[in-house]
Amino acid sequence: MTGGMTSIPDQHYALIAIVLRQQPSDLDISKLSQRIELVSELGSMVLITGASHNFLLDLVSKIAPPLRSRIFTYSNEKRETISYSEAGEQNPEHYERIDAFVRRLLWEKAVDASEVIMLWDQGIEEAEVMLAGDLLESFDEGSTVLPVDKPKDILELLSEIVLRIESKKKSASVPKFVELDSSWLLVEGGFSQAREAEIESLLTISNGYAGTRGTLFERGSPLGPGTIVA
Repeated sequence: MTGGMTSIPDQHYALIAIVLRQQPSDLDISKLSQRIELVSELGSMVLITGASHNFLLDLVSKIAPPLRSRIFTYSNEKRETISYSEAGEQNPEHYERIDAFVRRLLWEKAVDASEVIMLWDQGIEEAEVMLAGDLLESFDEGSTVLPVDKPKDILELLSEIVLRIESKKKSASVPKFVELDSSWLLVEGGFSQAREAEIESLLTISNGYAGTRGTLFERGSPLGPGTIVA
């Protein structure tokens, strides 16, 4: 596992686990919900734990219902995990330990350890330290663990993750305009009845197994439209 505030590997994370202090009073819950909503919208799942049960409920309530299906919370005080349906409805389940739930989640979603990142507030209290330890046990070697000094650092790291995911999506996308190479264009202007059969053959569309003659829809064809199978 890797650690350090500036050591986020340049990759997509299927699961982002966030361990907060029980009462993260200096953390703007609206900004946190916005960051979580963004990474969820970009395809990542998010697991939040450590904070009080009411804080977790309030946090998720600020996220758009369709995106809640990628959000999971674990309440240490209630020993309860909550997942959400596509409609945003709660699905609470009892788990004595968080690692049992996380192992099941990783298995069901086919998530590799290298696709997991854990953001860990080092200001957590003893009970949350034990919780974080249980969470770490559920991740195999290869996951990324980033301890932070202040809760607001989690906001900065989530923003960085969002920027990296967006950058990767843009670089992988197909350009809206591709410059045409004239050497690959076959152009026939006008209409010549004498050459129609020849032009139909030249403009045939084929994949090597079946081909459709390039007949003109407006004027018909001396040979008629046809699809030829090799």
